[in-house]
Amino acid sequence: MIRFFILLFFVCSLTAEEIPEGCQFVPPTGWQAADTSQFPENMRAMVVRKGKGPYPPSLNIWIEPYNGTQKSYLKSIKDACLEDKDEFRDLGEIKTQAGNASLCQVDRKTRWGDERQMHALIVRYNQAYLLTAAALKSEFADYTSQFFDAIRSMKINKSVSELSPKNEAQN
Repeated sequence: MIRFFILLFFVCSLTAEEIPEGCQFVPPTGWQAADTSQFPENMRAMVVRKGKGPYPPSLNIWIEPYNGTQKSYLKSIKDACLEDKDEFRDLGEIKTQAGNASLCQVDRKTRWGDERQMHALIVRYNQAYLLTAAALKSEFADYTSQFFDAIRSMKINKSVSELSPKNEAQN
């Protein structure tokens, strides 16, 4: 019973960015949290920095239920890009604090100009976790090191059942 209350206290004391079964990253210094209330439900967090024009560079986390593999999810991104006539490049893998993530780049046209997105993808716990870095293509290189630092800091929180002291002892 005491273990239950310790676990309950631990779960209740987590900050919004540390919700179990969630994903987090360390945003670059000086970037501001964006209001995601108008975004789709699967977009859990976004940070932006003032850019040189009307399109600010950004980082966001997208989480959705997914029962396939990381490779099949990456293929679905590629297929969507081909359908939309966007350019897709598989960049291999990158090591994050959550483990190895698939990394890809998407170049697309927007009303603000040519956009470049870099997606770090991990499939775990029947969820797809996607950390996306985006900026105008002409500005992307200015933020590359900040984007890579944020991607490498990506963490996926353990599920509630994995936080149980009983399960910790078994692992």
